[in-house]
Amino acid sequence: MRWIITADHIGTNSHGVGDDENGKRVQTFVTAGDPLSYDFRLYDDDGNLYYEGRTNDINEDEERAFAPLDWARHMAGCTYMTYRQHGLHNAAFEAHHAQAYTQAVYRQYEDWLAAPVEIVFMQPVA
Repeated sequence: MRWIITADHIGTNSHGVGDDENGKRVQTFVTAGDPLSYDFRLYDDDGNLYYEGRTNDINEDEERAFAPLDWARHMAGCTYMTYRQHGLHNAAFEAHHAQAYTQAVYRQYEDWLAAPVEIVFMQPVA
C-alpha cells in the first residue's frame, strides 16, 4: 500500500480506500506487514477532521506525498493534511505512564479525586 484511509469521520464509506504500490485505487485493510510508517489526517478549511489514514509516501515526490489530500479534496472538499510518524505519540505516552513518578501520582488520584481519571486525547486546532 502507498496510503489507506483508516477512519472516515463523515460517513462516506471510505474506510479502507487507498492506493496500492502501483498507484491503483483499492479498498482494503491495513495488515501487519504494511510498511505504512506515517499517520495522516485530512481536514476541511474550517479545521474539521474528515479522514485519518496511514502512508509510506511522505518523503516521496510531491504527487505521491499528497495523493491522500488530492483524493480527499475531490471526495469531500478537504484542504489540508497533517502527518506524524506512526506510533510516535503512543510510544511517548506509554513511556511517560510507565515512569514510577507517574504511577505514584495516579495512585494518589484514587484518594484525591471523586471519580477515576479519564484520559482524553486532545486534537490540534488549526
